[in-house]
Amino acid sequence: SICTWYGVTCKNLDNDGNDGHNNLFQQDSVKVVTSLDLSLNNLEGTMPSEINLLTHLSILNLSNNALEGRIPVDLSGLGLLETLNLEGNNLNGSIPDIFCDNGASILVDVDIECNCC
Repeated sequence: SICTWYGVTCKNLDNDGNDGHNNLFQQDSVKVVTSLDLSLNNLEGTMPSEINLLTHLSILNLSNNALEGRIPVDLSGLGLLETLNLEGNNLNGSIPDIFCDNGASILVDVDIECNCC
């Protein structure tokens, strides 16, 4: 299961999308990724646009790797994001305003455009 991978944290949701803590029948729940911390992993290449598919993500930490290129333009699927850390990479582009509107804690290098950092 992806939920057992290093740096990945998941939680259970019931069939109605609610936190599965009160669900007596765990077989009716689904696990979703809520945190991805891959900092200090010597990751190289670009930041994949598929990160947008992790719609329950509240923490994304890709700091201190060797990522380069543009930050994906469409990150609108990450509307629940509370913490974004991209420091210590060679990324460029801008942080979408949706994260500012949500009051997310954002840490980026100074050359990344961010209206609320």
